[in-house]
Amino acid sequence: MAYIRPLANGNFRADVRLKGIVKNKTFPTESLALAWADNIEKGIKTILNLDQAQLMALSEDEICALGGEDLFKQLGIDLFAIRHQAKLEAINALSKKELLQLTVQEIERMGGAELFIKAGKRIRYKTFRDVCDEYLSRWNKKDYKGQMQRIDYWCQYFVSLHSAHI
Repeated sequence: MAYIRPLANGNFRADVRLKGIVKNKTFPTESLALAWADNIEKGIKTILNLDQAQLMALSEDEICALGGEDLFKQLGIDLFAIRHQAKLEAINALSKKELLQLTVQEIERMGGAELFIKAGKRIRYKTFRDVCDEYLSRWNKKDYKGQMQRIDYWCQYFVSLHSAHI
């Protein structure tokens, strides 16, 4: 049950404490505060009753409607791990040597660099843009703007070249 209290400035503060989750927010009216609190409580209860298949099927809009990814995390539910379970199992089965020998295409096919990083795996992965950014960070000459234009040109050229071969 939420606690709604009036504030000195005429607003209302809603406090929700449920299953170890503490949320609060201030509203101009008591009815808005009560509606928000009811929605948060309903979201927490709904999340806790979802099974693995239902969690995997949630859209981004549904996650937001239930309170957002942070609420899931606070409840101990790792949506990222659930959604990428099969890919994470394949990544975790690779040896350190195999990880370092993966090509960019293999990394992308297995879920992308972000998935490897979130899995705590070290890989050799640099996009053309990463290499360019690294180069620019070391560039201390006068013509920085000109260098940026050159980098943008080559990045666009690289993307168009890569797209033509796919």
